[in-house]
Amino acid sequence: MVLIGLFGCKKNDELPEHLIGKEQMTAILVDIHLLEARIEKLELPNDSADAVYKAFEWDLLVNKHQVDTLQYFKSFKYYTNNLKHFNDVYDEVLKEMERKQKDKF
Repeated sequence: MVLIGLFGCKKNDELPEHLIGKEQMTAILVDIHLLEARIEKLELPNDSADAVYKAFEWDLLVNKHQVDTLQYFKSFKYYTNNLKHFNDVYDEVLKEMERKQKDKF
């Protein structure tokens, strides 16, 4: 049992192939939060809001950040499963969102 526990688990230090770096992931998450806020302001029915969100999300990932959706979702899963890295990214997301809000006023 001990051997299974030692060798059966993937090390948290191992980075998955094609992982989006913290800086780029921060920029993507900031854009996603802004997109969610814009769509929420439209007050669309849920199914319409979901369709609009998915179209803009794809455009944001592929065209703006040059990331495919699979790479994004795998990277997001990695970060959410590794809280130290996730907290580092979200600390930067919050700082950037605060900066954007200050610049707005």
